[in-house]
Amino acid sequence: MYASSGMLVSRVAASVAGIVIARGVGPGMFGVYATVLALIEFSASFTEIGLTTGLKREGSRSPASLPQILGNVITVQSIMGIVSIGIAFAALPLVSRNPLAMSVFLPLALMEISVIIAGPFLAVLQVRGEQRLASLFVSGRGLVFFGGIVTLASFRFDVVTLAWYHGISYFIVSLAITLSVVLRVSVRFPLTHLRDQIKGALPFGLSSALNSGFGQLPVLFLSHFATEVSVGNFAVALRFVTICILVGGVANAEAFLPALFGLFRTDRSRFRQVCSWMQRLYVPGGIIVSSGLYVCSEVLVVTVQGEEYRGAITLLRILCWSVALTYGRIAADAALTAGDRMKVKLILQVCAMGALLLVSVPMIRYGGAIGASYTKLSGDLALLALMTSYAYCKKLYCFSGLPALSVPVLITPLLAIVLTHSMPGHYFLAPILFAFSLVVWYLPLRRHFGNQMLMRSMP
Repeated sequence: MYASSGMLVSRVAASVAGIVIARGVGPGMFGVYATVLALIEFSASFTEIGLTTGLKREGSRSPASLPQILGNVITVQSIMGIVSIGIAFAALPLVSRNPLAMSVFLPLALMEISVIIAGPFLAVLQVRGEQRLASLFVSGRGLVFFGGIVTLASFRFDVVTLAWYHGISYFIVSLAITLSVVLRVSVRFPLTHLRDQIKGALPFGLSSALNSGFGQLPVLFLSHFATEVSVGNFAVALRFVTICILVGGVANAEAFLPALFGLFRTDRSRFRQVCSWMQRLYVPGGIIVSSGLYVCSEVLVVTVQGEEYRGAITLLRILCWSVALTYGRIAADAALTAGDRMKVKLILQVCAMGALLLVSVPMIRYGGAIGASYTKLSGDLALLALMTSYAYCKKLYCFSGLPALSVPVLITPLLAIVLTHSMPGHYFLAPILFAFSLVVWYLPLRRHFGNQMLMRSMP
């Protein structure tokens, strides 16, 4: 619980800090910042080949081997991190031609290296049962970054200064994490049994890398074909969407996945029932959140980012449906992950990535930021179709309660679109009417599902 809450706080704080940076430096400079950050994060995502996951699993089974496992993970991930940063450095001229990109690259590379090195040490704290300390470090890193960015942005510092604060703040916290673990656990560097460590956890690592690609590749393609202002507007809209997705994703990891891993081995019928309940919760929830973003897009962008980001309003009204598509596949994703289907899940992700790459270049080249938005949706739609179809065919979960689900699925988006376009000059009033209308439709639906679940849980 502590680790998940700390990760949620850290990621939300980092996303909100990015929004603060965007407001402080403007669309053009934020486009440079977002491009460099996307390039570094996408390159570095391939350093997580499952070693940290393997450290948690093997360290829990054999605490005596923890120093050796930690040494292996640190060595391999540090080398791969340096190589990935080098590849990102070589690819930088392909995605950004702004002279400031290099000045922003160095501090953000320092940030990513700090994250890579700190990851195994945080895993050790979790293995040792010190989740509260791990959560403190992770959430503290995000909050320190957010607080400093707010202060610097208020004094109108430039994007390079903000990027250096990003890198230095993460480096200092990562140094504190490293020292706290080294004082508790010795580290050995025998570099043995690496193959066994990687073998079981590699699908998890590659899956994580592909997930990163679905968010970062549209930014990188857009930066190659379009202006920095377009990239800045797209990145701002994407951050609003990311914050909404983070909440649902962490809730899934916190409330459902731990139970599903055990149920798959002990009670398959209960496993399918929980996955079906997840579908009932997340499908209407995703529609609600997406529709709310659609209605509130102008309010959010103008109020939070300012008039210069009005170009992001249209993009947010497209990207907001990514929340519904992502929430729609969470139940199937959890069923595949906990149902011992990680290799199949990886294959499905590769197929969805192929679909995204197939449409990305023509759509972004000729459609600009709007094309990038639809490219992101195409990847999410492919994941939704592939995962839900496979999970349903293999009876990992079932589509239950469809008549009741049709109410929020059909009515809510229609309501959002009608309200927004019928009152273009009164965009502050539309969210209020939207919220009131959702109460009318959604609360009776949830009460109906709650009564059903209560009846099924009774002996």
